[in-house]
Amino acid sequence: ARLMRQARSALDAFGQATLAVQPETGRLVWQTPLARKLLADYFGSASDDAPPAVMAWIAESSRARREGRAFPPLTRSQGARRLVFTLHERAGEDEWLLALREESDAAAIDALQAAFRLTTREAEVLYWVIKGKTSPDIGEILGSSPRTVNKHLEHVFAKLGVENRTAAASVAMARIRMGGGEG
Repeated sequence: ARLMRQARSALDAFGQATLAVQPETGRLVWQTPLARKLLADYFGSASDDAPPAVMAWIAESSRARREGRAFPPLTRSQGARRLVFTLHERAGEDEWLLALREESDAAAIDALQAAFRLTTREAEVLYWVIKGKTSPDIGEILGSSPRTVNKHLEHVFAKLGVENRTAAASVAMARIRMGGGEG
């Protein structure tokens, strides 16, 4: 019990959104303050029970695990923001541990900007390159010409030490994943 309290305190201290749920009843056994806030933001009022969509996903995820199949995380969207649930191992006989992570396009762009010392526009261009967009597509999204996008890409390539879009996307995705997720 003491070790569990210490683990929960550590999760709270580091701002992790984590919760434990009883899959048979849907009862939330415990949750970090951030998990409570995210559940309220994305599913309405706070409750002692997991939302039905989360329970259905837990049931399908655990069935897939028993059958040796991969099962994707649960994603709940709200505008440009997304809440992603990842199922971890059972936390005892009757609890599943879930990690929650909020993602957004803006957060990913900010992370790119910070990681590579890019201007805001360079980070936006790199973000859309990661998403597989062409220069004309990016120009349309950002309201600029494809030539301007290519000029920004030249600066991005120099700052990342790469020579092409594929390499830039690969380097950026690797760095962002190490730093905590990309949206």
